[in-house]
Amino acid sequence: MTDYLNPLANETAKAYAAFCLYRDMGAGRSIDAAYLRATSKVGQRASKVWVDWSSKYNWVERAKLYDAYLGNKAREQAEGEHLAELQEYRKQLAFSSKSALAAGQRALRLALEKLHNMDYDDIPATSIPSYIKAANDTIEKAMDGWGMALTVDELLEALENDGNI
Repeated sequence: MTDYLNPLANETAKAYAAFCLYRDMGAGRSIDAAYLRATSKVGQRASKVWVDWSSKYNWVERAKLYDAYLGNKAREQAEGEHLAELQEYRKQLAFSSKSALAAGQRALRLALEKLHNMDYDDIPATSIPSYIKAANDTIEKAMDGWGMALTVDELLEALENDGNI
């Protein structure tokens, strides 16, 4: 395989430095532009030496490989950042779901205590079902959120194992 990060075995230091200048110019690179940057000779095309080095040391192919390498590194970094965002989302979702679940459970306990200890003249009987329903709805929402957090965990586990879902 052609090396795009290191000099080739028979490549001189000057030829490699010229290649690095060419390679690092990015997708819009040209031998003439790299030569101009190296020499500041405006209006001149690359010297025969540079053209020969480009051919002899496969600059075009090596630069394409380098571009692909950088693209892969950028993709890996973006995937790592996305994974961190997913983990943070799951953490926040789990926290808020646990808090909502605890609040719903407290409300339900209070409702049941009031029912158990109440004087039926203190509260109209028609209010009791709505109070219990509100507590139950809170618990259901919390459990839905917790379930979503677990689903994200499963997704993260799949990504960590082999990158396939």
